[in-house]
Amino acid sequence: MAEILYCFVCSQAIYSLLWYPGLSIAIQAGDWIKIYDFSIQPYSILTGIAHLALLWGLWQLYINEKVLSWRLTCDPSILNNWHKLKEEVAKQPHNLQPRLDLAYFLFQNDEDYSFKKIAKEILKLHQMTIG
Repeated sequence: MAEILYCFVCSQAIYSLLWYPGLSIAIQAGDWIKIYDFSIQPYSILTGIAHLALLWGLWQLYINEKVLSWRLTCDPSILNNWHKLKEEVAKQPHNLQPRLDLAYFLFQNDEDYSFKKIAKEILKLHQMTIG
């Protein structure tokens, strides 16, 4: 149930904070044109600040490691594997293989942001070993 709620909140936030305002701007009609009418002060600025704060919060949900851990708890074996892989990376900080295993694990579990973050670390580590 919690995962359904999480997905609903994320999809509604994306729709109401990105897609719908973008559509309003593109066709020059709709609620967001009125909401961001900067001739109405200070309400449009306050709304803009709130809008940006909500987008920032959504981004933090996406990249937060605690939320990643929560998303992986759907299957205890997946969460256990993630912890083991992270421990291996910590034990062998200069070895590429544990990072590759962790990156592949994240890729398999559709954790794109975390996968890209580990992939960048792998690239840096590989460049240090070559150069």
